[in-house]
Amino acid sequence: MGVANPRYRVVTFRLSSNEYEIVHKASEQEGARSLSDFARNAVLDRAAKPRNSVREQLRVLSSRSEQLFEMLLELDRRIRERDAEYIEHKHKE
Repeated sequence: MGVANPRYRVVTFRLSSNEYEIVHKASEQEGARSLSDFARNAVLDRAAKPRNSVREQLRVLSSRSEQLFEMLLELDRRIRERDAEYIEHKHKE
């Protein structure tokens, strides 16, 4: 019986002893056939999830910062307006 999806590529990475223990325990807890299967599935799961690029995150942050700045300007305007009304009212007394 042949392998349905033969794998020919090898990816190698190093782990510290602590990292290895963490990964090994996680693979056992998930009931993975092997550490290799666990690592492959973890990498493929991560690669399949769409992630916002740093550029997109910066664009969103910039937009939100501009909105916050506009809100602060409006708050400042309202405070100055209220203060001016208060001062005008005090002068009439």
